[in-house]
Amino acid sequence: MNTFIKLTRIISLVCMFVFFSKSSCMDQLLASGGQDNIVRIWDVSSGLPVTRFKVRSRARSRKPVVVSMAFSPDGTLLASGHTDGKVRIWNARSGERIKVFKGHFDYVYSVAFNHDGTILASAGDQAVILRDIKKNWGSIARLAIRKKISAIAFSLDGQRLYAGTPGGCVVWDALSYKKTAYIDIGKMVYSLALSPNGSMLAVGTGCGSVIVFNSRNPFEKEKEIILKGRVKSLAFAPDGSNKIAFACDEERYGPDFGHVGIWDLDKSKNTVSVFARSSGRGARSVSFSPSGKMLASGFGDGVIRVWDVSSGIPQDVCCEGKAFMVPTEQVLIGGKGYVSTVIFSPVVSVRHDLEERLGFLQEKMGAENIPEVERVELPAKKKCSCQSS
Repeated sequence: MNTFIKLTRIISLVCMFVFFSKSSCMDQLLASGGQDNIVRIWDVSSGLPVTRFKVRSRARSRKPVVVSMAFSPDGTLLASGHTDGKVRIWNARSGERIKVFKGHFDYVYSVAFNHDGTILASAGDQAVILRDIKKNWGSIARLAIRKKISAIAFSLDGQRLYAGTPGGCVVWDALSYKKTAYIDIGKMVYSLALSPNGSMLAVGTGCGSVIVFNSRNPFEKEKEIILKGRVKSLAFAPDGSNKIAFACDEERYGPDFGHVGIWDLDKSKNTVSVFARSSGRGARSVSFSPSGKMLASGFGDGVIRVWDVSSGIPQDVCCEGKAFMVPTEQVLIGGKGYVSTVIFSPVVSVRHDLEERLGFLQEKMGAENIPEVERVELPAKKKCSCQSS
């Protein structure tokens, strides 16, 4: 009996490896962060966490809640901005913390890499700090204004830097660090997004409007749509289909009610496809997968949902036919901690080999619970009586 049980566990383990190897060759990595001070990276194809980074801080007065994140263009680095005013750099593969930067005195609301991954920008307390990765992450500029900066984005060629403020959008020359333009919107800007070809700049405001500008002429407004709440996050589809995903809360039902949807700019009428409405303290972030086929969003109730964009139905990643729901592991004051930011890795993850999967299983199940693979002698197979001789 013991031999049979051991063999069964070995066969089950091998089957898990085969399943993971088959499904992970084209899987996507999704990073999430929020109120529990943990940065997680998920394998969306299996719904399993690949790694997690626990953020620690010596300051007891302010916890390092994750507010913003950005992958480097090659997907090897992950930058995270926190409520303690620090920016942390992680090895996205191993989870090793590489650097910790100070310089901000308040929340780091946004972080962004430039087009070639050589410059990292972070924004928060009335300033944007630029760091040169090739020069040991040294600070090369501090762009200061007298307004809180809630969102930043580099142009496709890395020559311009956009920053959202309470009244509009500031445009800097990213090479000379000079202010070149100011887009007066008259509303609080919560989010920014640039189209894949760099021709359009989308601005999300606190009044529920999403405004699309010609990025080459920032004062030329092309389209606008009015939603029902504060637009916390925007993302252009990477496949060039001129679709903008949004996440916002609905003031009509109160700040705890949020929804996620997609606005198709190519349609003549301003219509949106709503993917989810949630009473879980609002939707806070959206991100497209590199192929544009999946859309992920983080909610205030501590869950992440992933949808199939073409069908609008939840992506089946947990073998349950339901949305990809990832509850935070820590219950804080007021209920579960919120997920403030989600972002897909810009590259397709490589296939994990057997040793990596075994290490993951050992960590989750305990090394002592995984049997040693050994040769088991089986009795000779009897000939079935139903077979013809």
